[in-house]
Amino acid sequence: MKKRLNKKKVIMVILIPLVVVFTLLTVIIVEGKKHGNSSEEVTNNKESDDKHDINENIKNGVSDIKKLEVKSIEKIQVEINSIQSKNQEDKSNINNERSKKIDYATLFENIVIMGDSRSESLTEYGILSSSSVVAYKGRTTVKAKDDVSTIVNLVPSKIIMTYGMNDLELYANAQDFVKSYEILIEDVKNKLPNSKIYVTSILPVQQNAIEKEPKFNNLEDFNIALERLCSDLQIEFMNVGTLNSKYYEPDGIHFRADAYPILLNLMAKKANL
Repeated sequence: MKKRLNKKKVIMVILIPLVVVFTLLTVIIVEGKKHGNSSEEVTNNKESDDKHDINENIKNGVSDIKKLEVKSIEKIQVEINSIQSKNQEDKSNINNERSKKIDYATLFENIVIMGDSRSESLTEYGILSSSSVVAYKGRTTVKAKDDVSTIVNLVPSKIIMTYGMNDLELYANAQDFVKSYEILIEDVKNKLPNSKIYVTSILPVQQNAIEKEPKFNNLEDFNIALERLCSDLQIEFMNVGTLNSKYYEPDGIHFRADAYPILLNLMAKKANL
């Protein structure tokens, strides 16, 4: 009986520690898994939060850069506009100063400008002396033949012819116009062989003048024919281009005083004065 009890005690002594150890191991493993899962969740959550923060920072950064780009472009454009405006103003001031300083009467002293009322205004505005301008209101290439003797007496080194405005109303086509102009040029060449002759293009008129006189629509054709004539006669064609509308009188044909320095500067350049 005692032997059986002892045997039971021995078994209990062995089993109890094993059970305790097994229980402790189980608890440790379970807790470990819980802790592991918890850590993994924390890590995943942290990684997710980090990614979200990075994405947000990138978006915010890109947005800020775009705003800076817009501001920079606007600022640059404002600066460019300011510089261009200042340059234009400086250029205008320089041209005005040059116009004030240039003594056109002296510059064109040995030059004669022939023409109609558009050129006649050069003396009316006091820009050139009467010895440099032989031009009269209503003059055409036909009537200009009466002025050749006056030109001969002045003996200019260079002659600038500016006809055509009144010829547009006189002639129905460019061919008749250049035939008349050729007779005038040849007459001057024969009587003043040492004077160099220039022929200017006909400056355009404004729309209100064309509405009153539709023949002004032929101006471009007249200029093309005139340039061809100069080439054939081997004299210099002086293309004076166009003028801003602000330089025209209300009639859309004649010029204001401030237009003439522009024209004279161009003539002087082309005639190498």
